[in-house]
Amino acid sequence: MRTFLKTRFPRLWSAARVTKDRVRLEYYLLRSLNWRHLLSGFRGGTGQWESLLPYQSVRRIPVPSCDIPTVDVLLELLKRDNVSFFEGSIALYLPPDSIERTVFRVLRYEYPEDAGLKLLKKAGGVGVSAYGAGLVRKVVDRYLLLAGNMLYEKGVGPRIYDLVELECGGQVWTAYVMQHVKGRTPTIEECKAGVEKIRAMETEGLLKTVANRAYDCIDFQPPDCNGNAVIDGDGRFRYIDFQNFIPGDYEKYLDSAARLAADDSHFGGRRLLGGGRFLYQSIPAVNLPAKRSVQSRSPLYLKLMEQAGVSVKDRLVLDVGCNIGMMIAEYLRWGAKWCHGWDFPNVVLHTQRLLLALGCTRFSTTGAQLQHDRRLDEDLPAWLRNSMQGCAISYLAVHGHIGWVEALQRIPWGFLIYEGHEQDTRADVERHLRELAKVIPFETRAMSTSEDGASRERLAAILVRKV
Repeated sequence: MRTFLKTRFPRLWSAARVTKDRVRLEYYLLRSLNWRHLLSGFRGGTGQWESLLPYQSVRRIPVPSCDIPTVDVLLELLKRDNVSFFEGSIALYLPPDSIERTVFRVLRYEYPEDAGLKLLKKAGGVGVSAYGAGLVRKVVDRYLLLAGNMLYEKGVGPRIYDLVELECGGQVWTAYVMQHVKGRTPTIEECKAGVEKIRAMETEGLLKTVANRAYDCIDFQPPDCNGNAVIDGDGRFRYIDFQNFIPGDYEKYLDSAARLAADDSHFGGRRLLGGGRFLYQSIPAVNLPAKRSVQSRSPLYLKLMEQAGVSVKDRLVLDVGCNIGMMIAEYLRWGAKWCHGWDFPNVVLHTQRLLLALGCTRFSTTGAQLQHDRRLDEDLPAWLRNSMQGCAISYLAVHGHIGWVEALQRIPWGFLIYEGHEQDTRADVERHLRELAKVIPFETRAMSTSEDGASRERLAAILVRKV
């Protein structure tokens, strides 16, 4: 009967199969989610992190010469052009080489060379096209990126580069841009050891699986976990299907990541009057004291950029002296295309961990002792150099340490966000800006004072480069 239906009524059979898969998924998700997850989805969050994260905004990318009204149209195009892809019940996956042969090739200039594309088969933007429906959809959609980032940070998953909305003609599709993991099939022993690492994360309370029958299902069975497990070129176990998980006690996970960063964060560490651990930059959704309140000064920078007629939206942002990356998080929340930050090697380890924990993905870092002659442009990954024209420079409270780096003359930036130090007077800042004006023509479009957290008043300005 199954063969007869598939042969005589293929569209009806396909629709019935999708419906069955969705009903099964809904059932197992509802059974796996605890009351706290469901309550946060219904009420909009029981904790601060649940209403704030993922922190970065979703990019909507127009796809030129593209009209894909239904997933069936896309499948027909892929098969017509003999494009290699993988199809699951919920999503299609295109490896990097396949993306180049489709209308989605525009993404090849937006993300690293090893980026693949996981496109959800149900049309709609983020929160509409998802792995569940109704309340379950709202809960799971919010958590998938956080769970995927956690798996990567713990060394058992691929890097997720972005969660995007692809605009194809009159239709919008949700997709994950993610690292394509090349490698071999694990041995039975390697697979068991890899899955045990994930189970240990669940035992610790970090993750919770929402897979059908949990770890007894085919997605966790050796040797390859139903195609989800790979041993990469460095011999490491990678589990690529992050959609099988949601976060566990995420408040505890965030707090732990923040406390680890305290000693390495510049001007952070231990303060008797600072509540024990003391950070330099405040962290969204984390209740730890900090010298600088990023959330308090962010509105000022937005106002200054508005006055100057510029925005970080859809731009590359280069953050010189990024510390633990909380301004990178703000730039990504404001719609930055990608951010690259520089700081000491021991600091950027925490930058990466914290940004991932906040649900940020569109970033990269360089760990280095910054000097006046540092060639920042040469630190950028090759694929990012195409985005340097008109980029934004973040130069916050760093001039007193390294002056103006020579690379600012070579990088074709469009505008620079400048912040002085606590001890700088207006005369000091104006003198520093005159020094820069001797080698780079710009105009100061907006300037104001900034005072936040335990920091004294500083001057901030937007410098727009003259063409």
